[in-house]
Amino acid sequence: MSQELYISDLLNCYSQLLDGLTRRFDSPYDAEAAFSPDQCPLPDSPEHHRMASHREDYMALIGAYLWLANVTRPDLAYIASQLARFVSNPGWVHYRAALRVLLYLRSSASNTLLLRPNDHQPLCAYVDADWATKFSISGGLVAFMSCPLHWYSRTQRSISMSSTEAEYFAMCMAAREVLFFRDLLLDLHHTLLGPTRMATDNRSVIDLAFDAVAFKKTKHILRAAEFVRDLTLKRVLELKWIPGHSNPADLLTKPFSLASFRKLVSILHNLPPL
Repeated sequence: MSQELYISDLLNCYSQLLDGLTRRFDSPYDAEAAFSPDQCPLPDSPEHHRMASHREDYMALIGAYLWLANVTRPDLAYIASQLARFVSNPGWVHYRAALRVLLYLRSSASNTLLLRPNDHQPLCAYVDADWATKFSISGGLVAFMSCPLHWYSRTQRSISMSSTEAEYFAMCMAAREVLFFRDLLLDLHHTLLGPTRMATDNRSVIDLAFDAVAFKKTKHILRAAEFVRDLTLKRVLELKWIPGHSNPADLLTKPFSLASFRKLVSILHNLPPL
């Protein structure tokens, strides 16, 4: 699946923004990039007035990135989700990051989403979270017959007190997506054999799904914990641990170095069996 024509039209529409910019980027973000509301300009400040002429372009670009990320370009999902948080008042840092994504698209317009159906691979999911001091990032990928069906990168709405808690909320979100696709496949008269495997790189999350005693230490996330545990006990879900460097959902939660970025994109296009 390709959106090369859409990207070409996007580049032609905003070619004036790239005048004089000849640098090539092989990833859509700087691995050290960090975005926060503190980078948004204050009203009536010099930067706020400076950004006035760029806000409309910024909003249009982010809308285009979100469309690409949702259809064929999961490699854009994380950066598009992060930059979308600042569409109402972007700072210069956010605007420069948006231009970098455009430069990345210029050098990767021909990239496609490869779908290689494997009849022996049932519905499965990959989930990950990036624990932050404020709002963590959830990433999830649902695949069927080794083909990516749905992926997302979303900011959690609650503050997690540990990485395990952030991962558990991410798993709860992914479980709801899995339930939707299980129901969809049943509506399409596809027989589901056994539970849907869900992969995570956090062993503590898997332990919590089976260890009732551990719930004494997780009363503050009891509802989410019980939801995932119930699905596990009913054999709707089967949790499996995989190493972080093999988890394609990692791509949806944080920025990576170029080498790691390329490796995770390669894994996403060649999903390993669970």
